[in-house]
Amino acid sequence: MVLIPAAGFGTRVGSPEAKELLPGPGGLPLIQNSLDQARKRGWPVHVITRAAKKNLIQFLENYKMQHQMEISIQLVEPTKEWPDSVLSSRPYWRKINLMILPDTDYEPKSIWDDLVQSLRQGLAHVAAGVFEVQDFSVWGVLGATADPSSFKVCEKPQNTETGNQAWGILAFTLEAGQDLLQAQLKSTQDHAWREIQHPLSRHSLSSFQDLTRP
Repeated sequence: MVLIPAAGFGTRVGSPEAKELLPGPGGLPLIQNSLDQARKRGWPVHVITRAAKKNLIQFLENYKMQHQMEISIQLVEPTKEWPDSVLSSRPYWRKINLMILPDTDYEPKSIWDDLVQSLRQGLAHVAAGVFEVQDFSVWGVLGATADPSSFKVCEKPQNTETGNQAWGILAFTLEAGQDLLQAQLKSTQDHAWREIQHPLSRHSLSSFQDLTRP
């Protein structure tokens, strides 16, 4: 299942009705890249959004009809942080779930297959597309622990260590999703590191960009 959180307000880009429909690379709506990638693979998509985003909902319905694709839409109340939105989608999760932030661009696109394959092979419970940055304080970050069967996460950390990497894409198994997202939610509130008792597989992104970040 491809999970796309799209319930935010887009305050960094002037609070449009749906920032997911702003033009992205190639002039297409930002969210369309994720939909196109899922469609190429025949993977189902679940979008978490708000009822106020009527133009996004209509876009998704039109895309679903045009391509005869499995797209489910979940309407949620406004949340302060994106992990809240994804946690609310738990009833829709499947054995393996890939979470994509729709306002990002990255390479290679084959990272989708790499992350999912590592979970299917049982190599990890969480798989991440990671990239190098100079300033970790504005990113979600992953770190190692002394136990190879666990790892740690922090949202916008104030202190980092050698070997830390920013993440851009996450995949998780049904059993690991709640632990992962609850840890991330807590970390968005206090920017503290949280340890997660699940094995992690890291996969390098050659590039990653948040398209709505100044």
